[in-house]
Amino acid sequence: MIGKEEYTVFCELKTFFKNGWKISNKKLYMNPYRNEDWYEMRYTLSRKENGTKLIPWGTTIQTLEKNGSYIEVDLENRSEKLSKIEDCIVEGVRVYSKYIKEKVCLKNGICLQTLKMRNNFEWNEYPSSSDSESGKWIFSPTDYSDELGFFEYWFWRAIEQKKQSVTFYFDAEGLPMGLEIYNGVGGNKIE
Repeated sequence: MIGKEEYTVFCELKTFFKNGWKISNKKLYMNPYRNEDWYEMRYTLSRKENGTKLIPWGTTIQTLEKNGSYIEVDLENRSEKLSKIEDCIVEGVRVYSKYIKEKVCLKNGICLQTLKMRNNFEWNEYPSSSDSESGKWIFSPTDYSDELGFFEYWFWRAIEQKKQSVTFYFDAEGLPMGLEIYNGVGGNKIE
């Protein structure tokens, strides 16, 4: 939830547009693992209709804004029939506390603004990475990275060799910086 708005990943971008979000010209580069090329919308000619229709191609990251708040979405075009960006599929959402004014919560009750680095997670309830193809959620915490400037708590699983993940970012003091939800699976949605 972002404020009172509920989102399930994956969904169409038009779901965000209906709630007042719009594409921003700002590039905040919230994903530390992607370079600026990922933030460019690329177009290609559709093979349908004699190649006359431009469609979003592949995957891109776009910034959305609403009332002074900003989020990032990972978009993917899954069909040659798509001709409008609002029909693209949102596979991932990134929210950083310094760019969002609204309260951000997951359906299980974890909220970005009140998240504690150690207290919200039970270390023993998640399988090890050797179970990665089991469909169970794996917990992979990282040490603090001086280069990136955060701790990363990564919950993920692979279904049919496609990744689902929820990632929490904490600063050097253990305060919550942001979260990311990603679902490259398709039919299995994350709320």
